[in-house]
Amino acid sequence: MKKHIVELDFLIEDGVLLSYKGSARAVIVPSRVSSIGDKAFSECGSLSSISLPEGLLSIGSEAFSGCYNLSSISLPAGLTSIGDKAFYECESLTSISLPAALSSIGDSAFCGCLNLSSISYPKGLTSIEESAFEGCGSLTSMSLPAALTSIGESAFCGCFNLSSISYHEGLTSIGAQAFGGCGSLVSISLPSSLTSIGERAFQWCGSLASVSLLAPTPPAIGQSAFPPNTHIVVPAASLAAYQSASGWKDYREQLEELR
Repeated sequence: MKKHIVELDFLIEDGVLLSYKGSARAVIVPSRVSSIGDKAFSECGSLSSISLPEGLLSIGSEAFSGCYNLSSISLPAGLTSIGDKAFYECESLTSISLPAALSSIGDSAFCGCLNLSSISYPKGLTSIEESAFEGCGSLTSMSLPAALTSIGESAFCGCFNLSSISYHEGLTSIGAQAFGGCGSLVSISLPSSLTSIGERAFQWCGSLASVSLLAPTPPAIGQSAFPPNTHIVVPAASLAAYQSASGWKDYREQLEELR
């Protein structure tokens, strides 16, 4: 039998915080909570800071969606998953440190966090899902984790102040529109492990002058992946392969040898 506990303004069932009905600016979540349920704090406009228990394992979909005054949150070390739209449009959030145990970041998890300027990624994170950080216009630089293998569709789309990205070997796929509209990017270096670049992945990046692509085998590429005036530098021994590869013929005039 499921056990419901009403504690102050919290409704808790078997360790899952189902809802919060209070209006406090600072909230301390009870230590017995192991999971924040879907929409538990959604649209809590008064909430500015929250303390989460060390035993918290998961944050559900839309858990803090629309908490536009939330500016301070520390994620516990044992947290393993963050659901879809968990922090959607938390416009006052300025920094987030993702814990080492985190294995999953849901779609649009931090989408629309306009003032988010600092993200610390766990070393073991292997994927960033669709629209996870879309519209985070205050991000200026980013070093992606070494274990990352895939970047989802529109993951960083519209991060218009992002001017520096560090990719690591092991990254295999960049989704459609993943960095679309990142108008402050000037140059990027993509690793030799890359096998797929989605359509419009770097489209609307008007300042992107050069791309160094180290993959010896031409990755699969979608339409309009790069702006038409971007110089794409590839390994000299692979230039002919790029020029003749399916999809890359459209970029023939942009391709240059890596020197």
